Amino acid sequence: MEGMLLGRKILYIGENHTVRSTVDNRLRKSPVDFEIVQSSTIENLDSLLEDEEFVGVITDVPVSNTSLVESICELCNECEVCAILIVVAEDNVEENELIPVTQGNSIFIVTDQAKFLKAAIKATDIIIGEVMREESLALPTGWPRQHFRSIFENARVGIDLVGLDDRIIDANPEFQKMVGYSEKELKDMTITEITHPEDLEKDYELLNKMLSEDENRYQMEKRYITKSGDLVWANITVTVVRDDNGNPLWTIGIAQDITKQKKAQQELERAFKAMDSSIDGIAILNENREYTYLNDAHADIYGYSRAEDLLGLSWKVLYDPEERDRFQQEIMPYLDENGHWKGVAVGRKKNGEKFPQEVSLTLLEDGGLICVVRDISKRKEVEERLRKQREELSEFAHAMSHDLSNRLHQVSGYLDLYHQDHDEEMYRRAQRIISQMGDLLKYSVDLADAGQVVQKQSDVDLGEVLMEVANTVLPRSIDYSQEELPTVEADRTKWFQVFQNIFDNAVTHGNPENIRVSKERKDDGIHLQIMNDGEPIPLEHKGSLFKRGFTTSPTNTGFGLTIAKKIIEAHGWEISLKSINPPIFDIFIPKRFIC
Repeated sequence: MEGMLLGRKILYIGENHTVRSTVDNRLRKSPVDFEIVQSSTIENLDSLLEDEEFVGVITDVPVSNTSLVESICELCNECEVCAILIVVAEDNVEENELIPVTQGNSIFIVTDQAKFLKAAIKATDIIIGEVMREESLALPTGWPRQHFRSIFENARVGIDLVGLDDRIIDANPEFQKMVGYSEKELKDMTITEITHPEDLEKDYELLNKMLSEDENRYQMEKRYITKSGDLVWANITVTVVRDDNGNPLWTIGIAQDITKQKKAQQELERAFKAMDSSIDGIAILNENREYTYLNDAHADIYGYSRAEDLLGLSWKVLYDPEERDRFQQEIMPYLDENGHWKGVAVGRKKNGEKFPQEVSLTLLEDGGLICVVRDISKRKEVEERLRKQREELSEFAHAMSHDLSNRLHQVSGYLDLYHQDHDEEMYRRAQRIISQMGDLLKYSVDLADAGQVVQKQSDVDLGEVLMEVANTVLPRSIDYSQEELPTVEADRTKWFQVFQNIFDNAVTHGNPENIRVSKERKDDGIHLQIMNDGEPIPLEHKGSLFKRGFTTSPTNTGFGLTIAKKIIEAHGWEISLKSINPPIFDIFIPKRFIC
């Protein structure tokens, strides 16, 4: 019999009503219409197969010998019966559950009647699957079954046939290889069992839409769970097979393994996420040196709120004419010759502000380039502060040498007088000078430390620090109050020193009854204001308060406010005298330092 299995008839031989009823129920639940032809004897099998086209033969009549079993199998093979179930009566006939035959048929042989029902169910499922599989392909009339099997089994993509009950009817070798299960194992499973749980909702949604809206197919990417527990990504196309009335019968899935492509895509996405989250500005430009990708940091460095604002634009919009000329005459030729360049440039922000930057350029094979930019304004500020500090420390060292030499000379003179006259007043004066020299040395170290670059920064609660300083420094006679103050990024130890010096200055020179700390928020930061109701600061002293050594007291060194100013500036903040009556010191904290 050439061609596809056109008949949907099953030959049932025997009188086992339980098995017959089970087979009937199984067939009724399938999407294909079957007819069962009943026979009570196996003796006329050849004439039955000759007169009718059967897709399966099930017999519960015991077969008495091996030669008869072989004859039945041979006869069914000739007639292309896809599944045969035989009960044998003699123990010398080997029992098995599934025997593949050359023509593609499957034979169930059982010696125990107790196993017959289970075997009948399996045989029936094979018959249903074979019919569904062959009718699912729109092959030209007259194609032999061998061609169908060849297409199905040799396809380079995975193919599965799935019933409307979600059970896998059949799967080709490529699909078996993809998921790691054998054909037999898959036929006992549902497609849900091998689908990643996170993909089920979308899969069901598309499937139900296809079945209910008379659509023919859907496509999606999904993950299969293999037998070993690994995940396989596949691009699947699912097509529904319908009967003549348009009712869905089953589905055919074609799955292409895209695991390697998916991993490459995920690696690329991770790389882009890393670039997006980088604090450095990263951009990709095409061969025309136009932006095709920028991370948010790159746009932000140049003062743009959105990276999209620069897409398609030339790099030249971010530099002044002088810097553009330098790039074109020096940097780009070097880049084209060596494939990379790294150095310092001057960028221009959207608002026209210039800023120093460190730039790294890498040439791509297609003529484009990768640009990494870092704003080094802070670094330049630190370098400039260090330069000034070195100058000030050098100047300070010379001044200290001069001051100490004078005081030592005074001490030497007083000690000579004391040695000659035993004048106690001269002795006390010498002791005072020695004490002042000790204070001078202590404040000299503090002053040098105050100018150092701040490194031990952390989140500091200014309100907590101020309250601690007030409890430590201020006498109980002074009424102290403060508003709720922010947490900032700072060096806590040095800020304790700042507030201590400011409070000491107020107590020593102003004799206040009240000290109050308040804040004023601005768009660019916060102004911290420290006010006391003590004596006003003389107008002529206003310009000298923060100068090194300025004091109106003969017993003080005049370094307290100088140290406070050094610490504040080392943080990148500012301090000024806002008012002399009442005295108000204003400390400006830029927005970027506020937590």
